[in-house]
Amino acid sequence: MAMVEHVSIGDVLDQLRPEFEDITISKIRFLESQGLIDPERTPSGYRKFYPSDVERLRFILREQREHFLPLKVIKERLSEMDSGVVPDTDDAASDATTAADTAVGDGSKAKPKKRRAKAPAAEPLFETTRRAAESDVARTMTSSVQDDNTPDAYGLSQTR
Repeated sequence: MAMVEHVSIGDVLDQLRPEFEDITISKIRFLESQGLIDPERTPSGYRKFYPSDVERLRFILREQREHFLPLKVIKERLSEMDSGVVPDTDDAASDATTAADTAVGDGSKAKPKKRRAKAPAAEPLFETTRRAAESDVARTMTSSVQDDNTPDAYGLSQTR
């Protein structure tokens, strides 16, 4: 059985920087302080990041960048994912248990389940991420193009 190698926080930074240019060690430490990630520590206190930690960070950063979600909401989604909860895609299943006044066995009221907006069924889960990356590449490639005041050889003639 092959042992999964861990990496340092600097290595994590190097892995994430191509996709998240503004990522810093301070931001990774902040996300840890907020309870969104929990890397293992060496006896001397250094953080040990495994591939699952890096993917978790990538998920957090994408949720912030693409959906503008606050850390509290991202933390709730991570907790759901950690407990194995998958967002409902079936209306009947979600509607069956959303009433706030559903009685629990001891007579108290159950908390209502939170509903999450559903992704369009026709679009794969990571399609939005792929499209955003393509848009970023296109913006980068065209950023050096300058519009000057010289006549456009392919434009319509200005004379009548």
